[in-house]
Formats: sequence, C-alpha cells, structure tokens
Amino acid sequence: MTPTEKFFALAKKHVLYPPVHNVSALAFGPAGTAPLKTFFNSAQDLPALCVLSKDYAVAYFFEDEFKDIAKELFTRYWKGDVQEEEIIGILTKNSKLIESLYDKLTYEYIRFGDYKEILNSLAEMNNLARELNAKERATIIFDKEFCQQLIQELNISIKPDMLNNLWKDAIAPAFRSFEKRRERYLLELIINNTPWDKISENCQYFFANYDRTNGLDFVKKELYKKYEKISSAQAKNLLKKEEKEHELMDKKFSDLLSKLSYDEKRLVKYIQFIMRLRDERKDEVSKSLTISFRIAQRIFAEIGLNEELTNYVSTYEILHGPSYFKKEKGRIMKRQNGFAVLVFNDGSEEQEYTPVEKIVNEIEDLYAQQHSYAGNVRGQVGCKGIAKGYVRIIRNPKNAIFKEGEVLVTGMTRPEFVPIMKKAAAIVTDEGGITCHAAIVSRELKIPCIIGTKVATKVLKNGDFVEVNANEGIVKKLPL
Repeated sequence: MTPTEKFFALAKKHVLYPPVHNVSALAFGPAGTAPLKTFFNSAQDLPALCVLSKDYAVAYFFEDEFKDIAKELFTRYWKGDVQEEEIIGILTKNSKLIESLYDKLTYEYIRFGDYKEILNSLAEMNNLARELNAKERATIIFDKEFCQQLIQELNISIKPDMLNNLWKDAIAPAFRSFEKRRERYLLELIINNTPWDKISENCQYFFANYDRTNGLDFVKKELYKKYEKISSAQAKNLLKKEEKEHELMDKKFSDLLSKLSYDEKRLVKYIQFIMRLRDERKDEVSKSLTISFRIAQRIFAEIGLNEELTNYVSTYEILHGPSYFKKEKGRIMKRQNGFAVLVFNDGSEEQEYTPVEKIVNEIEDLYAQQHSYAGNVRGQVGCKGIAKGYVRIIRNPKNAIFKEGEVLVTGMTRPEFVPIMKKAAAIVTDEGGITCHAAIVSRELKIPCIIGTKVATKVLKNGDFVEVNANEGIVKKLPL
C-alpha cells in the first residue's frame, strides 16, 4: 500500500480531525509528531498525513486518538496519578534546554559550524519539542461538552448548571499568552539597546508558522515597522503597565478560586493548566522550526536548491545532512507537482510522489460523512458575545482581503491570523477546544468566537449574512 492508501484505510476506521490548512513538511518535525506512547497508555500511535503541491498544503490527524489521551490525562489528574506541577516542570525544563540551543544555533554558528555538531543539536531540539507535543495533544479537543462527559463518568460533584455558571471565568486565561510573552521579550531587548539586526535574529521564531518560516529581512521589516519609535524609557513604561495588568489578572483569579468548592477549584486549575500547556509550548516549537529552517537555508544554498522548496522537506530529512539532499535534489524539485508524506509518531516517515487533488477530495468527502450537519452551524463558546456580519472564509491569511466588521470563518487560527482577527466582528473555526489559539486570542480581544464547529468552512459561503451567537455556540444564516 502507498502511504496515502495506508492513511485512507485508517481514516475509514477512525474519526478525522478538521483539516489543517497552510502547512509545510518542515513543520512536521517539531510541530506535527509526538511520542504519544511514551506518556499515554491509550495512545494508538496513529500517523498524520501532509499533502503538498503548488495548490494544496493540508495536514490530516485523527480526532479519536486526541479524545482518548485527553480523557486519560484528565482521569489521571483527577485521581491524583499525575500532578500539574510534574508536567509544568517538564515544560519548564524542556523550554530552558530549547532556549539554550536556540541561542547557540545562530546564523553565524550554522553558516560556519561543523555539520555533525549542528545536526546533533537540531536532533536534540526536535526531540524536546516533540516531547512537549505529546502532552499538548491531550489538550486539543477539551471543551465544555467533553468536560461535562468526563465529570459524569468520574462522578465528580459538579452539576451541569454549576459548570455552565463557572465556565466563562474558568476559561479566561490567568497567565500571559504567548503574544504577551513575546512582546515583553522584545521590549526587554529594546530597553537593553539591542541592535535591530540582533533583535531580528533573536525574534525570528515569532514569524515561524506552520506554512513557512520567514527570513531575517522580513522579520526586521515587520518588527521595525511596529516598534522602531519606542524608546528605552517608553519600553520600560509599557512593561510596567503590562505587569500591573498581570497583577490584576492574578488577583481576579485568586478571588475566583476563593469562592469555589474543592472540586470546582480543582477543575478550574486543570483548565488553566491545559490552556497554559498548549500556549507555552508554541514558542518552543517555533524555535525548533526556525532552527530547522536556518539549517535548510545553508544546505539549499550549498547544493543550489531554491529556498522556497524548504516547505517541501521535513526536519527528519534535514537531519540526514547535505549528502542526502545532493542525492535527492532532482526529486525534491518535483515535489511542487504533488507530494505526500505519512509521518509516524516516532518521527519516521513514508513519502509518495503523486497528484494530490484526488487524495484531498477523497479524504475531505470522508470527513464530511463523519461529521454530518443539519440546521444551524454549532460549536463551543470560545468567547461570549453576539455579532452580525458577512462571512469571509480565510484559509491562508497571506495577502488575504478582509474588511473591517466581517465574520472570519476558518479551519483554525494561528499567530499569522491576528491582524485579521483584530478586524473581525466575530470568529468561527472548524477546529478547537478551549486551549486553541482562536479561543485564547478572542478572549484577549473580546471578540465573539465559536470554535470546534467541524463544518463551518464547508457549510458557510463568502458573503453569507450571519448572526454569530457566541453565548449559545450557534451560527445562524440571516436573510440578505
């Protein structure tokens, strides 16, 4: 069987997760795979499929495995078999090691360093990021409906009406989001009078997305445009202002906990824990992805491959070094015509050169069968509120046309969507639980948001006039 045939056979036996658009093979090392069996007894070690061409860049995962490990982690937490501090400790340890490797693997070091040492460091970084991914996978689909199911199964003394009353406060982040952490880091660099070339290299991971990692010229231009007028003194004032906001957030959370029962308090702490876990792992994955890109840049320059083709190679391949790319150069140049890679959770992969349109259509037809739809589009509340507007479906935010006050409908949001999100009257996504990017950012922006609809991008059309009722999780088409 070919890799795509293997995946399709599995897809008939399992439940597909909403397709993830705008991906690259490069992201599948640090972002796409995870050694689940190492941490979860219920993990089935199902592979992921990445399908690429000039017209397609889609990844497919299995939802039922995410649910199995989410249930296992919550159950182990509730029974006291795993402690929040234990996993946060691993996150902190891995984050520090990844940060050290990121600081080491500068452009100068990669340009002139020994390949063996460079690739060993990348392998270490990649493994650390994949460990974080393994735990993050257990947070992906956690939402109110799933939480209620687990409460009932474990006979926890929290009634449905109690959960409803608690939910809005429980999912309000009581920690700094990765957007806030990144801005704080950049302001600290400005306070220290760091040169802009150094700032750009240090902050390159801000612009490492699933579909591409941007080069230093782009990074410097974007950061300079936003921050070049901020003096050291202004940066200090901005940090002080943010610290006060953070103190207020801490106090609000402490006040909330003081009013809760023992079980309610444990549940709220768990919700905050998994939100933090998924959010904080983003920086470490982005750093690992950035280093993969830097090394690929050197290899591609040396053997004469167009840098744009880095999207079609994986970290697994980069770890084989330049000799591999010299041998595979001709085949890599053909990947834009159609390429699929089946990625296993041990980091290994199987490749296939094939036209991909038929594969995408077959998988998405199966997805539609698995996630049938009737009536209004429904999902989970990411951020409460009600808004009306015209639908704009955006799969790739790059060069996308989006008008102020439109309703953003997409598979999932990522950091590169934030400028569009700020213009939106409301946000609706196919994927997501309470830990997803759309949910966390919409709460910061106070924009009505519905997540995890499964079908919004398939059912809604550009120009539809809709009411997004994010109090109830319902998207209703209205007469034009």
